[in-house]
Amino acid sequence: QIRRKRRRMTQQRYRKKIEDKATTLAKDVGELRDDIKRAKMQLRVLTIYTGMDACRAAVEYVRLFRYGRNKVQNSRKMMLRGDEDAQWRFLQAVVISNVASNRGFGVDVILEGWELLSSRLGCLEIQLVDLDYEAKTLIIADVKCFATITERMLRDALGGQSPIVAWNPLGQRLAVPGRVRFEWDDAKLQFVSIFFEIDMLTPLMELLGNLEDVCMALNSSL
Repeated sequence: QIRRKRRRMTQQRYRKKIEDKATTLAKDVGELRDDIKRAKMQLRVLTIYTGMDACRAAVEYVRLFRYGRNKVQNSRKMMLRGDEDAQWRFLQAVVISNVASNRGFGVDVILEGWELLSSRLGCLEIQLVDLDYEAKTLIIADVKCFATITERMLRDALGGQSPIVAWNPLGQRLAVPGRVRFEWDDAKLQFVSIFFEIDMLTPLMELLGNLEDVCMALNSSL
């Protein structure tokens, strides 16, 4: 009877081991299918964007980031964003791996910069105003950035201090002129640098109404 009991326990452990292997195998197969799906999607994206000329790539960049940085709501963001993140997929295709930008080098750094800008400016919207070549491989995109004035925006602009104005600006839409500078590599057919500048001086002058106050505010935020 003791032997039977031991035999049953051995059989149960054996069946459990088989069931665990089957579960693990099913999970691995599912993840492999996801990987294949992602690879196919990335290949389609690369096919679409590969060979795109500099002007089209610059226009598409502004279009994709017209509302700032898209949020990828997923705990496996780094793994799944090939499926969900159109901005990331686009950059993977049209910029070199160590692309230079305002905050450093690489695709992730560009996206982090957009995340920061999107968090600071309320209801961000960017419109393309003009596109021109400054040189054969240098494209300048003039843009207009529209944002809703929030307390955080004012604090960030004024170094943490609240401005003294004759009216309450919160909730007002602010139009900020900006410029995106693209440097293109004709051999690689990719951007080697993307720099984004915005002119806060003009809208702040309109908001605060005094050039000296604006200069003090800008200096305090540096």
